[in-house]
Amino acid sequence: KAISLEENYDKAVYNLGTSFYLLGQYNNAFEEFKKTEFGKSQSYALACLFFQNKRDQFFSQLDYLISNKVTNPIVGSLVSRAAIRYKEEKKNLYCEEPLSYVVTQSLDTVCDFKNIFRKPTNRILLSERLPNKSQALLNNGLQTAGDLFSFNDPALGKIKNIIKGELENYKTFFSDRSDGIIKKWPEEYELNAWLVSIKSGGNLMPHMHENGWLSGSIYINVPTELKDNSGDLVVCLDDTLGAPYLEDGTRKIIPVNTGTLVIFPASLLHYTIPFKSTEDRIVLAF
Repeated sequence: KAISLEENYDKAVYNLGTSFYLLGQYNNAFEEFKKTEFGKSQSYALACLFFQNKRDQFFSQLDYLISNKVTNPIVGSLVSRAAIRYKEEKKNLYCEEPLSYVVTQSLDTVCDFKNIFRKPTNRILLSERLPNKSQALLNNGLQTAGDLFSFNDPALGKIKNIIKGELENYKTFFSDRSDGIIKKWPEEYELNAWLVSIKSGGNLMPHMHENGWLSGSIYINVPTELKDNSGDLVVCLDDTLGAPYLEDGTRKIIPVNTGTLVIFPASLLHYTIPFKSTEDRIVLAF
């Protein structure tokens, strides 16, 4: 309706394209995205072409974005995925080797993890005051809706400050790298978080955080005595090749325990390995 009233209302055109995109109607989404330069419309147009396997149009659009120095995780991910699918390498302005940017750390060495992280997040989950959202990618689990840090709980301020400190440490650790992920690090950013609680037999399917710059997860509770890599995190360039729980050069298995922090480029897809336990696997994702 808004577009019918104002044909060149770019934000409405972008939102209509995004709605089609989320519904998997990639041809309709592309038709809207190509009309505007608003937001990440041209990056999403590239994704629409990839998901429709329109190779020639895809590389034409990719060359356009590279020539205009468009640097974001969406384009970065598609460059990596296209190299696998089409065997054609292109300059990745966001991050050439994203798997080399995966960092893990035990927060037990940084803070009193039990009191700062576990108690407040468990209290929030048990209170049921924070609504859950529908999550098609999540099997046998629940995810909180909205931004966890907007929840009225003073303890969350400490968690947020620790995460911000670790993000600065991440940037400093890779400060000698020339990739866009570091050189074009946003001067200002918002930190959004949510909780994911998975029960025995559950898992999270492959996905990426398209609106982020970095992705991260803090493991509030990982069941003890899990066998092999069950319950672990997998990060990957693409989700369509090889055995899903084996490292093959396109994916990396990240062992996690209670207190583990993982930070990685938002261009990486990620998913979890199913597990069996009487305990829930609880994660604070951001």
